Amino acid sequence: DDNPKRAELEKLPLKNIIRPDYNPCVTGNVSIDAVLNKAITQNFVPVVDDRGVFIGIIKRSTIIRYLATVKTDLQNQEN
Repeated sequence: DDNPKRAELEKLPLKNIIRPDYNPCVTGNVSIDAVLNKAITQNFVPVVDDRGVFIGIIKRSTIIRYLATVKTDLQNQEN
């Protein structure tokens, strides 16, 4: 592709494109409450290490599945 605009965009550092306030990150030692609060307004929560290096994401669907499992486990314990 000989598109000069595309070639220019491909040279941009990622830090100039990503908006850090768009999906705020959490660290690996954050409480489940903090993750839940972020997941209310975000489809996913980025996770970084203590140095701010990206580790991965926690998807909202993963959180919902986890909470459903916890609920089922608690109900089974009551019976």
